[in-house]
Amino acid sequence: MEYRRAPGRPRHIPFFKTYPTSPRHPLPEPLNSELTVTEVLKKRRSIRSFAPDKPLSLPQLASICYYALGITGEKYDIKLRTYPSAGALYPVELYVLVQNVDDLPKGIFHYNVLEHSLEHLVEGELIDAFVRGTFDQDFVYDAPVSLVLTIYYERTRYKYGYRAYRYVFIDLGAVVQNVYMTATGLRLGTVVIGAFNDEFIANLIGIDIDDEFVGAIMPVGYPL
Repeated sequence: MEYRRAPGRPRHIPFFKTYPTSPRHPLPEPLNSELTVTEVLKKRRSIRSFAPDKPLSLPQLASICYYALGITGEKYDIKLRTYPSAGALYPVELYVLVQNVDDLPKGIFHYNVLEHSLEHLVEGELIDAFVRGTFDQDFVYDAPVSLVLTIYYERTRYKYGYRAYRYVFIDLGAVVQNVYMTATGLRLGTVVIGAFNDEFIANLIGIDIDDEFVGAIMPVGYPL
């Protein structure tokens, strides 16, 4: 099979997705881990039991968002991130279902990487619908937040053609591990969920599955 590369990035493909008309909530600086990297790797576990009614702080959520896929520097006019990405194209986007976070209303938010802020997309109590979208995995109810990691596929496909399908999932796996390590370092817990209704979750957060699809869901909270 021939390896093909497109001649240039189509103008309609945004490197940074934003929602200009949505209310923005600036995030504080991320916290430092309470553990070393080696301690985090030894302690990391998949957690499916969370302390109910125990909120996350805004700095905790800011840390999870930033260390998942935030900007860490710049080189050759490319804004570098916390995760490695094929061609430095960074196709992963982050949405957050907020159920119980200090100083934030409930609803669905998008993480604006450039501004280190949350854009409020959908207001209100959405946890019942969200859990249905995960095929009724009831432990999600107790998580104060659930991350929805999506892939803006064309960001990678325009350059790498048919091989993009494997590159984007390597990228996604790196982001997933960043979330695991950040949560563990903050003495929180998480688990990656792969069983969900793709179209239902996409509709709930308001994305067009022709451009962007859901890759993973990660509830985050205090482990029991």
